Amino acid sequence: MIIGDYPAVHTQLPAGWVEFFASLPPWRGKKLSDRMKLSALHALQQESAKVELWNDLTRLTCPVLIIRGVKPHPGLSLEAVEQYKLSLPQANIVAFDQHDHNIFEPDVDVFVRTVDSFLKEMKQNHQSIIKKGVRTWTI
Repeated sequence: MIIGDYPAVHTQLPAGWVEFFASLPPWRGKKLSDRMKLSALHALQQESAKVELWNDLTRLTCPVLIIRGVKPHPGLSLEAVEQYKLSLPQANIVAFDQHDHNIFEPDVDVFVRTVDSFLKEMKQNHQSIIKKGVRTWTI
């Protein structure tokens, strides 16, 4: 499992979220209206609910990679990283020093190399990943 810069919480989207999200500039060259209908955004907001998933993480037995942006506005706080360490002591936690919440920018190759390395290590020796415990890298 790979977790990219999010805590183990599904959030309830606040009033005004649709308007805020719809006002964002184009992402990767596409306007929001080219990617999603406004009615879908309203449905997401209306049906959203806060759900904490921290306790459920302890049931995971698969290898886990958690990637956190470091620059201003990461989605995963240091407090949430500590919660992940408690719930998933076998997880690999990687901090991208030059990235914020958008862990693919400014250098998507850092993301690709990190995931590729994790998957290769998992394939080579699945058991060693689980037994080593939490490892933290800074890239």
